[in-house]
Amino acid sequence: MIYARDVLAYVANAAGVKVTDLTGPCRRRPFTYYRFIAVWAIRQCCQHMSYPAIGRLMGGRDHTSILHADRRAEEEMAKQPDLQKIAMDAVGHFSTNEIESLDHSIALVSAELDALMAAREAKLNADTGALFARAA
Repeated sequence: MIYARDVLAYVANAAGVKVTDLTGPCRRRPFTYYRFIAVWAIRQCCQHMSYPAIGRLMGGRDHTSILHADRRAEEEMAKQPDLQKIAMDAVGHFSTNEIESLDHSIALVSAELDALMAAREAKLNADTGALFARAA
């Protein structure tokens, strides 16, 4: 599972700012743009999160502020390739990790099923052998 706070931390690190700069009240340009990107990346990676939940994560902002940030991120990414790179790197990073995690889970379940099938086959062979022994 992808956690929004991890996405936020990734964007902050990629932008070279602190998480508190993105969640704080500062309205200076670089921080607001990175905040927009963080919100957009969280929406892409954590689709289960509502705007109010993201607002709480982003320093207690109102859901309409998060909606505005999500929309503005796309506008700013179209104008500023460096912002687009941070956003796409974040989404790509977490998508890759999610796929690797799913692959690992599938491999574990597959191994478990193989073990269960082998145990079932062994029991069936033992039961069949006991049946023939009694018949003889």
